[in-house]
Amino acid sequence: MSSYSLAVNLYDDGGRNDGAEIALIDMPGLLGDRAFFDLSGTESGGWSVQGFAQLQSSGKITVTIDSLLGDFYLGDSTLTVNGNSPYTVRQKVAVPEPGTLA
Repeated sequence: MSSYSLAVNLYDDGGRNDGAEIALIDMPGLLGDRAFFDLSGTESGGWSVQGFAQLQSSGKITVTIDSLLGDFYLGDSTLTVNGNSPYTVRQKVAVPEPGTLA
């Protein structure tokens, strides 16, 4: 794995008396934590060094989305992981059919 990124879609719930709404996307470690004030669609959660290590070791990452103020909807999220395969891609070669056993 060479890198990863996280995108989260957060939406205002449309309440009239909500006032300000602030969401916190909490990733492993301190680097990568982000607070969002404009909940109108795709928010980029970024990445963190500890998140990178967690993905490398287990293939999973722990992400928490909290409300610091107000309420909102979580639309969806997309985790994109980029990397290089440790395996060499080999050309496929046709294997002849085995002969009949006599």
